[in-house]
Amino acid sequence: MKLNRGGGVDLVQEQLEATQAQLEWERRGTDLNGELLRSAADSSEEDTVYDLILRLALSELPWEVGHVLKVADGERPALCPTSAWGATSAAGFQAFHEETIRGTFAPGQDLPGRALATGKVEWSTDLATVSGSQRGDSLKMIPPLSAIAIPIAVEGKVVAVLEFCSRALLGATGDLNRVFEVVALQASMLVSSKRACLREEQHRGILASAARLVTIGEITAGVGHEIKNPLSSIALTTEVLKRMVQGGVRDTGTLLEQIERLESSIARANRIVTDLQSISRDASNDPFAPEKVSDIIAETVGLCSARLRRSRIELLVPAIPSEWSTECRSSQVSQVLLNLISNSHDAIEGSQGAWIRMEVSEGEDAYEISVIDSGHGVAPEVAAKMMTGFFTTKPPGKGTGLGLSISRELMRSHGGDLRYETGARNTTFVARIPKRQGGVRSASNAAEHA
Repeated sequence: MKLNRGGGVDLVQEQLEATQAQLEWERRGTDLNGELLRSAADSSEEDTVYDLILRLALSELPWEVGHVLKVADGERPALCPTSAWGATSAAGFQAFHEETIRGTFAPGQDLPGRALATGKVEWSTDLATVSGSQRGDSLKMIPPLSAIAIPIAVEGKVVAVLEFCSRALLGATGDLNRVFEVVALQASMLVSSKRACLREEQHRGILASAARLVTIGEITAGVGHEIKNPLSSIALTTEVLKRMVQGGVRDTGTLLEQIERLESSIARANRIVTDLQSISRDASNDPFAPEKVSDIIAETVGLCSARLRRSRIELLVPAIPSEWSTECRSSQVSQVLLNLISNSHDAIEGSQGAWIRMEVSEGEDAYEISVIDSGHGVAPEVAAKMMTGFFTTKPPGKGTGLGLSISRELMRSHGGDLRYETGARNTTFVARIPKRQGGVRSASNAAEHA
């Protein structure tokens, strides 16, 4: 060893230690990638991905401080620091953090701005010397910082940049740079996935609203007729009361009888309007609440019975025990049943002796509500596709093809399901709904699309 004159041994030792440190960083960076994949599956929002990377980078690697910066909306893209940051020693980096969050970073400005402009992982061995640095005062109080800026891109556009700094002397060696390029790519894919899921949930809500409006449109004419009857009764009773008063009738029993008729007609009209309001509103964010099964059936029947009578279709409804109840969003369950009855109406309208029958059975932990009509089922090739969105056998302008797929999704959002009984003698659809909810997801997070 003595042959290495002029401090050669120390130089070799330093190089060896630097190489070992670099290899350790690369190993830990690879571990970070694996942990990111494992942990991100549990995250449901874009910000949770950023927070996850921030936490993992500070724990798995010897980064000492990190920030999340997001692209602000506007004509010119610019990075705005968020409240998400972390440091192994917050006290040592508080001034640096405060200067970081005070301003914005335009493309090319400071290290985050460079990553925004290039869309690539950017490195610096001394953050204070980066062109356009806004954080000079705070950096003077800290030894030279190595730093990395990792861009997160969605559909080719940078939407956020994650910046990490360390006192360790680090540069963009080939292998280490590739490790963080993989982190950037993986994080971008995760954020893209979260955004796609959010768009899907929004589209699902729009489709559910469309299906609800179609159902409402189909029953509106019948509801108008249903309301007209009690209004006519109210008008007639009011005229009778007026004549009785003008004629000097003092028989309180007769007067009370007419008043009770008024109250009954008003209650009937009010119930119809209330049921229509219930089915019309968006209940996707409502909490699950205990509801009597008999009340849900009564609400459904009240809205569709007039339409069925006009079409000379007999509706058969069973007596349902008053103690049967389920935790649900009642208006969504009514929407499903109304859609099934409406489909049956369209399928059997005009046929001889047409009828629709509802049946309710109780299981150990769920109820099954069946809608059966006088038809004789559907063809196998139709049955295989009819729960798929936008598939319909109705003529143009008659149906959207959304009803069954949205109905099944609504039932699944309750922890239940909607199925077609292939072996039944008559056309039969069965809606299964649990008696109680146990950690059920919201409709916007329904498990499976049709």
